[in-house]
Amino acid sequence: MHRPTLTTTACLILLLTATASAQTYKPGDKVVVVDQVNLVVSGSEVVDEVFPGLVLRVGAVKDKWLWLSNGKPGWLDQKHVVPLSRDAISALTTALRGKHSEAYLHNALGFVWMELGEPDIAVDEWTEVIRLVPHHFAGWGNRALAHHESGDYERAIGDHSEAIRIMLLDSNEQHSAALAKAYSNRAIALGANEEYLRAIEDCNKAIRIDPEFQFTYHARGYAHHHLGQYDQAIADYGESIRRDAKFVKSYSNRAEIRATCPNAAFRDGELAIADATKACELSNWSDPAHIATLAAAYAESGDFDAAIRWQTKAIELAADDDKQDYRTRLARYESGQPYRDEPKSAALTQAD
Repeated sequence: MHRPTLTTTACLILLLTATASAQTYKPGDKVVVVDQVNLVVSGSEVVDEVFPGLVLRVGAVKDKWLWLSNGKPGWLDQKHVVPLSRDAISALTTALRGKHSEAYLHNALGFVWMELGEPDIAVDEWTEVIRLVPHHFAGWGNRALAHHESGDYERAIGDHSEAIRIMLLDSNEQHSAALAKAYSNRAIALGANEEYLRAIEDCNKAIRIDPEFQFTYHARGYAHHHLGQYDQAIADYGESIRRDAKFVKSYSNRAEIRATCPNAAFRDGELAIADATKACELSNWSDPAHIATLAAAYAESGDFDAAIRWQTKAIELAADDDKQDYRTRLARYESGQPYRDEPKSAALTQAD
């Protein structure tokens, strides 16, 4: 099952001067934004704003222009970005230091360290932000994301809680969207810490603040899923998809229930195949977890040849730590047995 991914807390935005040098890019490359600039379409129509430290994936290249998305896609002159690498740290430092506050610089560097797979260093960057600006909710929220990535869910929950406390004291209506995201992110940390009932409570708070925030429904579905509340999980994954038809993880998790649920009432092989196929299409058939879910869906439908074929593909793509579990599933399909998830019980997890 895919855990919900985390959303980025808003940070301070100030105007910067472009410093990135020309570079050859191709679709799929990750780049680091070094200026506060706008994404545009049709020449000059502004569709979104991006800020220093934001890491984006190149969708297309046209001369000096890169097609990027921070929620809304648009074109950006490549002079405003540098390739994602450790060299981006020095490039970003050069672009920002002396022109903006040290807190602004450390905040931007934290995002890059996260993308470089160094959450512990990102924690240090955001700790410095908090030291410099103790009441800035973004520093607390961003450090929580880094703690979460490091597997320190207790500290993540604590930092999200402080970010929420600061926003509630501020009572600024402009922070309502950020507050909804903060509750959602704390829900994810609570779920990772197996505190599913508290996670659902936070999701409900987020939905009351912003009922259109798609991510929260996926997060609540994930918690219901782990509590064995499969009907509510399917409903929430459906609400997530209704608000964002391209949110791949909701398709995959809903397919998992329909393919592997220990309660036969919630299994449906054909619907599972449809959901899992959509997840694979949206992820360009590159995610082994989605492909393994597709294999499970075919097994539930009784097509074990297809299940074996797709499970073999999942094994090829899987990380070494996952291969043995995937081979165990393959052995089941080879013996004509579908895969079943472990039964879950709401009695196992209680709110504090």
